Amino acid sequence: MRLLSSLLYKQASSTFRRHKAVAVCRCKLEARGISGRSKATIPIAAAACPHVIVLTGPTAVGKTQLSLALAQQLRGEIISADSVQVYTGLDIGSDKISVSERLGVPHHLLDILPADAEFSAGHFYEAARAAIQDILQRGRVPIVVGGTGLYLRWLVHGRPQTPKSEPIMAARAQEALHQVWTEAEQSKGSKLTDMEKWETGTALIANLGDPAAAERVSAEVNNYYRLMRVLEIVMHSGKPLAEFEPPADAALDYDFRCFFLQRPRLELFQRIDLRVEQMVDRGLLQVQMVKDIQQASRQLNKRQMTWFRDDPMYLWLDAKQPVAKLVDQIASSLAEAKHIGSCGDSGRLDKTQANLLKRYQTSLQLFDKPEVQQRALNFVLDAGQQRVA
Repeated sequence: MRLLSSLLYKQASSTFRRHKAVAVCRCKLEARGISGRSKATIPIAAAACPHVIVLTGPTAVGKTQLSLALAQQLRGEIISADSVQVYTGLDIGSDKISVSERLGVPHHLLDILPADAEFSAGHFYEAARAAIQDILQRGRVPIVVGGTGLYLRWLVHGRPQTPKSEPIMAARAQEALHQVWTEAEQSKGSKLTDMEKWETGTALIANLGDPAAAERVSAEVNNYYRLMRVLEIVMHSGKPLAEFEPPADAALDYDFRCFFLQRPRLELFQRIDLRVEQMVDRGLLQVQMVKDIQQASRQLNKRQMTWFRDDPMYLWLDAKQPVAKLVDQIASSLAEAKHIGSCGDSGRLDKTQANLLKRYQTSLQLFDKPEVQQRALNFVLDAGQQRVA
């Protein structure tokens, strides 16, 4: 693994280790499923364990607006749990909040690495934990915001005790992956598409005896660092990845209050489509066409909903409510001795919703305006003239 060039992570890791002796509160997780609903009750000694708010949800659900309102009311600071927004220069493609839009609320783990640096769940864990400790020491409330499920799972429950990566085993995993690609291409009679390569790789993990890990990795399309690491662990140990994870009833060192924002799926699709148009209007046109990005964003939305649907730590909130009401709900929950997580039926589609989504067609909401169309056209013409020059 390449070493991070950024000094931030050396400092973050050092800070976290210095404060790791912080008193551990006994937050025992009692998870149970009732009538298809996932719930978790977490007894807390209120005075002994500081609150950490975790706010997640699918793309375009409204996490940013709610997190800013929460931070302003609770004297909070925001820690980004986004795997792309850590990088400088990827502002439009990651829909990163601008400095002016932050309304003076401190944000952590944004724009901290060059685009060619490596950033993994382990790096996030160390940096986010250091940021949490720093925020708490200054008497403020940490608010972790983002949709990267693996990052949030590690943050709350701890890093899995997986064996260290070894060059020989990594090479064997790489060789195994290329072998199944070759076999698949011979069977198909032509080269695999990028998506077929990805699906073949995740299927290899399942065939080695860990279908659960294969399903989780499949949600992180084209994250080959993650795929290769899981493949290496499963091949080397002969055990499923779940055996290395901390037990579900392990003590937590913070009083995590986890919330999942959700909206009706059809409304989410419409919001995603509008967001992509806005991103293109801000200069993303040279990266990819509008409808391709919209489709990819909707697919990401589905994976995010599936990842968090059965996680008993998260209480699902209806994002259609006014932001002020959502802020009150979360703020009021901090006074409760127990945090109860549940998605109820929110994460599952009924037949009517499923049929509506099958018939869903993208309709332009921003680019149907002549002035916006002209702005995009001018961008294309300018780019063409620059290439000619």
